[in-house]
Amino acid sequence: MKGKIKKYVALVLSVQQLLCGCSATELEDRCFPMMAVVDEKDGQISFGYGFPKLSQKDNTDLEEARVNIAPVTGKTMESCVQTYDSRLEKLADCNHMKVLVFGENLMEDTGRYADVLSYLKQTGLFPRNIYVCVAEDPLALFETEEDLPQDLGSYLEPDDSQLSLVAHMEIAMVRSAYRGNGLQKKLMEAAEEQLRSAGFRWLMGTAHPDNVYSVHNFKQLGYKLVTKALKYGGLPRYIFCKKI
Repeated sequence: MKGKIKKYVALVLSVQQLLCGCSATELEDRCFPMMAVVDEKDGQISFGYGFPKLSQKDNTDLEEARVNIAPVTGKTMESCVQTYDSRLEKLADCNHMKVLVFGENLMEDTGRYADVLSYLKQTGLFPRNIYVCVAEDPLALFETEEDLPQDLGSYLEPDDSQLSLVAHMEIAMVRSAYRGNGLQKKLMEAAEEQLRSAGFRWLMGTAHPDNVYSVHNFKQLGYKLVTKALKYGGLPRYIFCKKI
């Protein structure tokens, strides 16, 4: 059975590498948007990313890193993405993006909306398991996130020294063809062991309340439900925690 599990894990990792690509760009030279917004305004496309706000205890300066860029406009989705990326000093890695928000104005322009979808399909810019939403004014979501806690550790209300011991279990993905074999649980267990060895003491993660499988896995692994909050552009999420 162990040999079969290892074979499945190897297949999953190989396929993920093919889908997402293995960039030679170092981790410290990347930035990780959690949300993207696309809308139409005055006959042009409006586009921007939403990035997680770093804790003040983090030594990284958002302005110096230039990942806090205002949305851009252009004639096409392609030109907007190129313009936005050119203003970033780091490569935008969208593999962990959670939410794509379309504006109502864009949805009403069926031709331009079709062009956007065609571009996204051709480029594979965003992951296929992303949540897709529609909002009247998607840019207002950036203002909403300003009032939400960004560091999951803040829900535990620890002191400053303890926050550095909190790790975020961000994502564990398994292709649909290999689901039902307990692979997500195996991947999380392997990650937990590495984080424990690295000195972390609290593990935190989120799951949509309707994602029965992920919620079940968190509970099976001993995570406790801390609270329910709006995250990633206003989506409801259960927030789990486990002390190791």
